[in-house]
Formats: sequence, structure tokens, C-alpha cells
Amino acid sequence: KDIHSKLLLVAAQTTVPQQSIQIYNALLEFYGHFKDVSNLRTVFDAIDEEQRDTVCLNTMMTALIHCGEHESVLSLYDSSTWLHNDRSHMLAMKACGNLGKYE
Repeated sequence: KDIHSKLLLVAAQTTVPQQSIQIYNALLEFYGHFKDVSNLRTVFDAIDEEQRDTVCLNTMMTALIHCGEHESVLSLYDSSTWLHNDRSHMLAMKACGNLGKYE
């Protein structure tokens, strides 16, 4: 198996919720760093919605910005209003600035 499959398998086999969200966040940072949008989305989609938290949202938004996926950042921001904090707002503004959208 390739490294991506192994990393996803490790995350899927983790049974303690807090540990698994930390592993998922680490994977989001990893795939974002290498601009691997496909695996980035796979990892984020694998996180149960009840398990997603503000750190997870901000990690995904940061990774998407690094990948140049600014529209995706805004879409995620709009669909996750209950998880926003000051960092989420700043990341959304950064995505808007990168798109030239100021409204």
C-alpha cells in the first residue's frame, strides 16, 4: 500500500475519539502542506460531523488556502457557522482577499 492508504488506515482504526480527531487534524496539515487536495478532502469527509470541532475546521480552511482553493474555503466557512471563532473569520477574510471579493 502507498503511504496515503496507510495514513488513512491508521486514522480509521483509532478508537478513542479525541485521539482520532488529533490524527485527522495531523493528516489535514500533512496533505495541505503537500497540496494534495484529493486526499485532503478524503480525510475531512471521513471525520464524523459530530466529531468536527473548531480546530478541525480551521485546519481544513488553512490547508485549503495553502492549496489555492479559496472558493472551497468560503463554502466550508458558510456551511459550518456553529464552529466559527476569530481564526475562522480571519481565514475567510483571507480567502476573500485572495479572490478579490470584499462584500
